Amino acid sequence: MLYLFLLAVSAFCDLQSLYGVGASSTALLGANKNIPYEASSSLYNPAMQNLYDKSQFNLGWIYATDNFDAPKDVVIENEYIGGSNTNNTGDVDTDVDDTNSLFLSSIFVFEKEGKKKSIGVHLSIPTEKLVGVETQSAYYPQYAMYFADTQRITLSGAYAWSPMDNLHLGVGFHFFMTTGSTIQTTLPASDNLNPRTSTVDIKLEVKPSIAPIFGLIWNPAESHFIGFNYVGERDAEMVFDANNNVNVLSSSPIPVNFEGSSSLYYDPEILSLGYSYQGLNWDFHASVDWERWSKFSGSSVVMKFDSDTSFEQFLESSDYDDILTPKVSAMYKSGKNEYIIGLGYRPTPVPEPEGNLNYLDSDRYMIGIGYGRLLDSTPLLSDNPSKFYIDMQMHSLKDKDVVKTGNDIGAPGYSIGGTTYTIGVSWNILL
Repeated sequence: MLYLFLLAVSAFCDLQSLYGVGASSTALLGANKNIPYEASSSLYNPAMQNLYDKSQFNLGWIYATDNFDAPKDVVIENEYIGGSNTNNTGDVDTDVDDTNSLFLSSIFVFEKEGKKKSIGVHLSIPTEKLVGVETQSAYYPQYAMYFADTQRITLSGAYAWSPMDNLHLGVGFHFFMTTGSTIQTTLPASDNLNPRTSTVDIKLEVKPSIAPIFGLIWNPAESHFIGFNYVGERDAEMVFDANNNVNVLSSSPIPVNFEGSSSLYYDPEILSLGYSYQGLNWDFHASVDWERWSKFSGSSVVMKFDSDTSFEQFLESSDYDDILTPKVSAMYKSGKNEYIIGLGYRPTPVPEPEGNLNYLDSDRYMIGIGYGRLLDSTPLLSDNPSKFYIDMQMHSLKDKDVVKTGNDIGAPGYSIGGTTYTIGVSWNILL
């Protein structure tokens, strides 16, 4: 049974597919699904941890920041979204919080009934806050993959074994939270002769939920590896009921009741297929990830009003698209040194910003570089060998011009583009 726990940082897109976990994996862009270089890299494919001959411990840090193009002097409020009849214009702040996170990983390798098995443990700790979520209107221009703060909590687990010498399997789960609440309010009118108070009652529930993960690695010939892994959907949905009695505009209470829901963060269902070649001086990796975004429709709060009221919410269509993300990477090994480069292309799943809809994103080019150094011992800790990695990664969004007409939010138009930067270090120790 597994006891691998992951406390991870992520944007809407799962951290493993957007940035990576572990410096070597980040430099490789996650293209490696078959060959483990450090304990945390097994999070890409839980079967990978059973390729270790000895137990491992990994300590690391990751930092990510952004530099997005921002719409300037565009319509930010109009009558359609409850504003005034006059269209208000202004600049839009598209900056998102940086990510700072520490992580600890361990892989414990053992034998049972003559077969190798392994258990992994991973803990990632955001250094500024454990979770931060801010839902945004679908109409206000923001880069859609970053609505949820990149520092939030996820738990995962997996267990791996090898039924045959050339076949390795791993199964487990991702653990996440869903939220439900009930809000009951009374908003009466008041005057000096007959004072009455307003009241609010809130009931909040946070429930756990799990999504399965599965991994397989097949070694059909020496130096050649084929890997497959599956990650289930994680929709941290918030659902709430609002029951209101408003007695401000009339002498008798008017009930205004509605149900609301929103995805606080969303990680799609992912299927990955990868090939790796492990040579004396060179390792090569190639993979393709299929991400099922079509079940997601954005993070905006959806409201369903009671039929007795005259309120109604009109939502723009915001269906996301499934995507395929190809990645390739290579590692050159010279003595105790390792040099890494990774390349990838990620099409955007985000719907086009048409009408009043303004989810911003575009296809992106990804590049990662890294360096690893084998140490004969672990300074200040033990005589056990260890390996140090440092990496950098850059995502460059393709420039895209958006033209708006009339008084649509975002009119007369703006440009989408920008970059994200990631840097990480890790230290892997042989136990």
